[in-house]
Amino acid sequence: MKKTILIRSTIIFWSVFLPILLGTGNGIAQETYKNSVRIDIARGGLHCPFLGPRLKEAVSKFEGVENITLNSKDSYLEFIVPVQNTPKQDTLVKIANNLGYPVQDIKVTVIAAVEKQ
Repeated sequence: MKKTILIRSTIIFWSVFLPILLGTGNGIAQETYKNSVRIDIARGGLHCPFLGPRLKEAVSKFEGVENITLNSKDSYLEFIVPVQNTPKQDTLVKIANNLGYPVQDIKVTVIAAVEKQ
């Protein structure tokens, strides 16, 4: 009887604590790979006091987006997003185009897996 209790206790202990020790399960210590995304607008297009903030607002609606930087002087917007939530480049070009930027002035660059958390 004592041996059975000891075995059950050992199984329960390791089934609870092993995932924690290995960094898996329950969202504890899991790594999330993130992409850095940059949208460049040619000819200083982000200097406009209305369109730049509207582009920033549109990008912020994607799940997991963080660290949005709008640099109107150098005309780019940059953000970090989990890999699985990274919007397609065509989608970002369409968003910028719908705000009034010509397609030929929009360049989207995705730098894969730049950060782990």
